[in-house]
Amino acid sequence: MVSRARVTASVDPSPSPGTPGEGLGEDLHHGGTGTKTPTLALPRSTGGGNKRGRRNCHPPVSRARRYFTGALLAAGIVAALLLYPQSPRINPGVFAGGPTDFNADTWAQRIILAIAFALAFMPFTRRVLSALLHRLRHPSRRARRWIALFIFLVSGPWLYVMAARQHRLMQPIYHDEFMHRLQTTFLAHGKLCMPPLPLPDFFDVPYVFTHGVYAPVYFPGTSLLHVPAMWLHLPYVFMPLLIAAISLTLLYLIVTELLDGLAGLLAVWLMVSLLLFRWLALVEMSHPAGMMWGLLAIWAWLAWRRATAAQHAPPSPGIPGEGR
Repeated sequence: MVSRARVTASVDPSPSPGTPGEGLGEDLHHGGTGTKTPTLALPRSTGGGNKRGRRNCHPPVSRARRYFTGALLAAGIVAALLLYPQSPRINPGVFAGGPTDFNADTWAQRIILAIAFALAFMPFTRRVLSALLHRLRHPSRRARRWIALFIFLVSGPWLYVMAARQHRLMQPIYHDEFMHRLQTTFLAHGKLCMPPLPLPDFFDVPYVFTHGVYAPVYFPGTSLLHVPAMWLHLPYVFMPLLIAAISLTLLYLIVTELLDGLAGLLAVWLMVSLLLFRWLALVEMSHPAGMMWGLLAIWAWLAWRRATAAQHAPPSPGIPGEGR
């Protein structure tokens, strides 16, 4: 009896906090000593435990299955982009009462939008895209410079390829373009104007003075930007594309400084999506040059404000004994 009492006394019969008396057995008296014999308590089944058990019963998705799903999705993307944009006329029967002819670009946009929704709803791709967007939203100063350089180098050829795909005429068309081209020619030869023509009534041109002096009516600011391209015998669209690339780069830097990196990329994407911007990106006009100078002024002001704030910032408290 003594040995049995020692064994039972070595087990801590105290109840766990918050559950008084839980897990203890019944009081068994051995020879009138009143010693309690503890018993092991069985875990009680709860609803949460059953749910976790049912959730864990599914086997984990293997990495090969994820890659196979991604490969099938990529194959569907390629097949859709190869089939639908090449169709000149698409007449789906599901759009009853609506337009029967759809542009191939419109269908490509719808396909890309559907793919984006599918990637956002898949758990694996959603985590990857979320991590990528987080890195784009908070780029370092070095990453910001590399992204700006990428936009500057890629945007010009990209705009040219889109214009060539649409079979645009890469030559002056409107009266303003001819006026700027005439003024650029004068400035490239070191002249602001020419003497009046012998028969000015037969050379009446919009936006050009023909009586008294032969000169364009506009201020020669925009034409001065295109003089180096004429000196180097570069194509007509080279300088407009360069101005557009600089404008997109400055737009990314400004929006990234004010909001975040992802907003800067979206601003560049929205600017390229504008039909008017894509048209002005290949013509010799004053509108793209004015936008470029305005964006450059805003970016310079933001840089000046950042430098001034760094100079007038209070010094951080130093460590005692530092510099001794």
